[in-house]
Amino acid sequence: MKIIICIVFMLFITLSAPGEFRESESKKAEIQKTEDLHPANYKNGRYYNPWMKSTKGLKDFLRWKFSKAGEFPIEDREYLPEKLPVKFEDLKNKRRYILWIGHMTFFIRIDDNFYLLDPVFSKRALISKRYVDVPVSLDDLLEISKDGHLRVLITHNHYDHLDKKSIMALPEGTEILVPRGDGELVRKWGKYRVEEMNWHESIDNITFTEAQHWSQRITKGRNTSLWGSYIVEDGNITLFLGGDSGWFAGFREIGKEYDIDYALVSVGAYEPRWFMQDSHLNVPESISAMEDLGGGLMIPGHWGTFKLGDEPPGLPKYQYEKLKNERIRLMDIGEIFPLKEK
Repeated sequence: MKIIICIVFMLFITLSAPGEFRESESKKAEIQKTEDLHPANYKNGRYYNPWMKSTKGLKDFLRWKFSKAGEFPIEDREYLPEKLPVKFEDLKNKRRYILWIGHMTFFIRIDDNFYLLDPVFSKRALISKRYVDVPVSLDDLLEISKDGHLRVLITHNHYDHLDKKSIMALPEGTEILVPRGDGELVRKWGKYRVEEMNWHESIDNITFTEAQHWSQRITKGRNTSLWGSYIVEDGNITLFLGGDSGWFAGFREIGKEYDIDYALVSVGAYEPRWFMQDSHLNVPESISAMEDLGGGLMIPGHWGTFKLGDEPPGLPKYQYEKLKNERIRLMDIGEIFPLKEK
């Protein structure tokens, strides 16, 4: 019985959404000015989404887990991304690219600068098993980047984005950017150069931006750390590295402020909508986010690796392929996608 209770608790803090979606609140945020859309995000020891309220809790989580899942047009192991072989020489010789490792783990190279987003190389994200294995080892990526400048970027502290085992495999002195409130946790895992960031704060060419989400771990209270996305401006290329988020008017404001060439957008764990809509984009909402962010190419992540919602992990691919939208680039795991300048 204790084991069952523990599993329920872990699932709750990993997947439960922060609040019921209210379209009126979203539309209210949409008409606000930029300076009004992003006011203070911290009060009484907790971070929050200033433009909406949070109401969901354990009761809603249990309602979801004990309700019958909806029907879907594909099975769990259909439409998964392929796992492509990664050649070490390609990673070494190519100068500008995005490598998808799975879920929201991306390795990005722009000349001698390297960015590792939400590194999760473990076989499980807490208790969720990986559907497609990682295509390359962390050691290989560290070898590729050893003569350049590597930065690890963490969007929030959920287990499918902040993996203790993967962080502890990083060498001493690695530069890690984390949301406000997660620095102490990461520093306990090793002697790293950890920088905490609030929304709109920048370190060199990297800016931390808003997302509509939440945070919690077993040993860290709910919303005691922040969440967000990153803008990386490097080599005449601007990338949006998205953290988990529901749709919110901030996408449009980010798109107004930055000329984004490539948007890595988190799409997955979106069913059932009544429970997940606040925190995770579905495919139609990701299209809205893409349009809000501007004219660049969208690369969806957060799908095809772990099953975190009711929907099959490959459902986003099934739905995107029906759209035939040239601005959407579905990557395979292990694929090296070249980056081009403006």
